[in-house]
Amino acid sequence: MTCTLVAKSQDNQLGKSEKLEWKVFRDEQYVPFDADEDAGVKTIYFELDFIKHQGKTLHIDSRQHPSIFIEGGLFLSGTSEAIHLNTDSVGILFRKPLVWVAVHQQNINPLSLHTFILSSEKTAPVTEPVLRPETYFRDFVIVSLVILLVLLVLMLYINPKLAADYFSVLRLFSRYESEESQMTNRTMNSANILFYFFTAMMLALLLKIVFHFGETEIVAAWYFNGASFGGEMVEWLQLSIMLMLFFLVKMILIFVFAWLFALREITRTHIFNWIKLMLLLVSPIMIFTLGYYLLLGQRVSVYLIMIDMLCWILIGMAIIIFSKVARRSSLTLFHIFSYLCATEIIPILISIKLIYN
Repeated sequence: MTCTLVAKSQDNQLGKSEKLEWKVFRDEQYVPFDADEDAGVKTIYFELDFIKHQGKTLHIDSRQHPSIFIEGGLFLSGTSEAIHLNTDSVGILFRKPLVWVAVHQQNINPLSLHTFILSSEKTAPVTEPVLRPETYFRDFVIVSLVILLVLLVLMLYINPKLAADYFSVLRLFSRYESEESQMTNRTMNSANILFYFFTAMMLALLLKIVFHFGETEIVAAWYFNGASFGGEMVEWLQLSIMLMLFFLVKMILIFVFAWLFALREITRTHIFNWIKLMLLLVSPIMIFTLGYYLLLGQRVSVYLIMIDMLCWILIGMAIIIFSKVARRSSLTLFHIFSYLCATEIIPILISIKLIYN
């Protein structure tokens, strides 16, 4: 993959930018950087030809604090500002016609790291037409919200008692639970599956909004960055299906490990409490994120806080489920904790790793 900074119209007065080809060291050789295959890599390399780039400037710009190595030696460490190096001065320092430059940081993201050569040749300014800002993502969020609201009304109409069970905060935190609750009767009936998919779609929309603004900070966002209304809708559906499949896999794990740990009596309660917690604890974050976005909130840090809160909620869910399972079983706490390690803690750690990579 070749990464470069596209020169804007006001940059034309300064000169022309020239792309630099990124490489990574893989299989004992330097190979071209690939955004998909090399996601999460911490170091990229490129060649700096002093003869070809005589009288020009090397620019390295990153939102992180990269360290710069030239010919294997540390040149700059953890700088927080854009780097501008005169190629002639660097060439005199190293006394070589060509050197290898390495950029090392926590995560190499083509959207937030830019490396390019800028010539000093002045060019005439180019007048570009003023275009209306693209609103496809805002349209996508509004349409998705309408779809979720319609689906919620449909679920309330089809089975209001089951919906009351899912959205009952008092019943979730009550010390004793009713065994006759519709939630604990059949795990995979159509009404419950509809609630599972609604939860997956709600969580997918939250992640889409966070990924849209945090694409330069979150590696997972690289794979869900649609460029049109239709593309965003397709990616939302894909992400919803992926989350639904994750839910189903986790339910299978709960059934399997409940059988292995002799906890089959709490299987359905575990599953329904997990979905209830997801609905009740993620919903406030979803509402705040939607409200902030629709009010034209643009601060990336706010959206990154939302993803941090989501991770903490997952941890809190495991603690609540532990307390509810412990009350319903006569087995030792260590036995129950081992069961929850397999069904809750390990999936949570995997989820956090996939988000932050």
